[in-house]
Amino acid sequence: MKVYKLTDEDGRSHGGTQWGEGVTHHATGKGVEFCTSDLLHFYSDPYLALLWNPVHADIKQPVVWDAEADIVASYHGLKLGAKSGTTIRRLAPQPVVTTEQRVRFAILCVRAAYGLKLPAPWREWAEKWLSGEDRTLDAAWVAARAAAEWEAAPAVWAAKGAWWAARGAEEEEARVAAREAARAAAWVAAEEAANLDLASLAIQVCKESTITP
Repeated sequence: MKVYKLTDEDGRSHGGTQWGEGVTHHATGKGVEFCTSDLLHFYSDPYLALLWNPVHADIKQPVVWDAEADIVASYHGLKLGAKSGTTIRRLAPQPVVTTEQRVRFAILCVRAAYGLKLPAPWREWAEKWLSGEDRTLDAAWVAARAAAEWEAAPAVWAAKGAWWAARGAEEEEARVAAREAARAAAWVAAEEAANLDLASLAIQVCKESTITP
């Protein structure tokens, strides 16, 4: 099966495993438990690999590889597990995901999953953020507080991601914004709160220049 592998610039994945062109590795464990020696981790889509990275390996300068693997397990669509896999080549050009796209993806995931169950102030903020009408710090903070009062964790994280993104384009702000946005989208996927085609949504958000909310 065609899949994708995420490594650092030197071809190493989380834990230090060395990958490269035509390199094959085999899991040493006998079970099918994620984040153990049982499975090697891959992704179904290069954009999902980058979107989930902040809450998975958190590789600073990630590189996406074309790969082949016999998938035996899936963790809520967040990542795929295989007993063996081969990295073929680095994608060229490498896909890029911006902070704005990460926050947009999180908001769309949360909104699609929970809809009218979300507090009205959050829904109103989300509409204005997606349209570009209001992406201010204050608006994001109000949305996060409204979601917190309703105990809507993924909505809180999506708004916090937007809040950090609004603080500026410095590396630390962008890193925290990416992590909060990824937490929101990952929660939606793990809870299976909606029948979302996350790969298609990721492609829509990351490849289209204009997204209709």
